[in-house]
Amino acid sequence: MYEKNTTDDRPYVISVTRNEALFLDDSVTLMVESSPEFQNIRPLRPISPVTSGGVPAPMELIQKLGKAVLYTANLENRNKEYKLFLEEFELLILREVCHSLAKFGSELVGFSLKKKIYSTLFQKDLEMEQQVNKLLWDIDKKMPKKDSPKFKVNIKNVDELLEHFNKELRLDEENK
Repeated sequence: MYEKNTTDDRPYVISVTRNEALFLDDSVTLMVESSPEFQNIRPLRPISPVTSGGVPAPMELIQKLGKAVLYTANLENRNKEYKLFLEEFELLILREVCHSLAKFGSELVGFSLKKKIYSTLFQKDLEMEQQVNKLLWDIDKKMPKKDSPKFKVNIKNVDELLEHFNKELRLDEENK
């Protein structure tokens, strides 16, 4: 479910329940500009470990969460989820308030939201990484010992694999 928005500006989408929408709305505070000449931005509510004022969020995100609360609180939409269309930075802001053990009523909304956010951001990357790792593992298992490479490579992710190929094949030098 993770698509880097490099070619177009399609937003990420997560569906939230009423409790999740209320939790998120309660967990953010509006960012306000206190002095336009210095572009000084501060949260509307004071933030401290004691008051738990919330994470500062832009007005657009507050509006999106407000619509989610209104939709899910409407009796005609009982037990329906609201689709939030978010930018990557908005998902990362929401991630900051989603403590794994956070509850709203008896519902573990923090864990549920964290799973939705990470799935939206990283699911496709994770699947691709697992496929590449499986291919590498299968190649290593099928390769006869006498033909094994003279070097041992410890690849942890796709980026490292591509970097290794570039370095070994000197692809960077050819492009210069």
